Amino acid sequence: MRRGAPGRVLEAILGLAAVARCPACDAVVPGRGLCAWCRLRIHPNALPHWSGSGIPVLDGVPGSGIPVHSPFLHSGAPRDILIGLKFEGRRPLAREAAQLMAGSPGELPGRGDLIVPLPLGRRRARERGFNQSALIASALAGLTGARTANVLEREDRPPQVGLTGAERRRNMEGAFRVRRMPPDAGRIWLLDDVVTTGSSMDNAARALEEASVKPYAGITLTYRSAASDGIIALYRRDTGGIPDEERPALRR
Repeated sequence: MRRGAPGRVLEAILGLAAVARCPACDAVVPGRGLCAWCRLRIHPNALPHWSGSGIPVLDGVPGSGIPVHSPFLHSGAPRDILIGLKFEGRRPLAREAAQLMAGSPGELPGRGDLIVPLPLGRRRARERGFNQSALIASALAGLTGARTANVLEREDRPPQVGLTGAERRRNMEGAFRVRRMPPDAGRIWLLDDVVTTGSSMDNAARALEEASVKPYAGITLTYRSAASDGIIALYRRDTGGIPDEERPALRR
């Protein structure tokens, strides 16, 4: 039976709606996941860093805080995924972030472990409408067999933008507290989307320790360092680079 023009138009519309797109750059892809170009725009971060001192975790080299595992530098496709999630409200990108983390070669939460997402302050939570770290934690738990629980709360503090590393750490002192004790679990992982100085992660870990809960490690999708900022300059967007709103939000 021949289809009329309205039927062909509807079929075309449904076909366009079903087109798969790259979660980082929105290019059409033959299946799910990143396009070939965005797979080239992934820059691994080989070493975890100590949350207290920011130095890499190396055998025989003392550090402070907890080790923070960040499988990628804050550049290229992982960075674009976080921007889309946080500033464009594309919540399904939380699963894309979790899948990148789950597919990385570094240490991950496992079955029986507990993932604790870092909370937003109340003002930021109202503005955004969701906590991107909680969404990533839920997706990563589903991929690894771990559990997740919202254990912490966060006091509103001035933005970190423009502050030195020492000033950012002072700004975050005492910002977190335990709102309820975590359930019995294996290792406890703190999760955030991105880490720069480690000040947020370190103070969240201290809040747990003050409640006699020992966190095992932290985990983020990306680590923002001088190296990743240099890579960002090479791959800046057509819109002119890093959005202004990203700077205060990602300077942790």
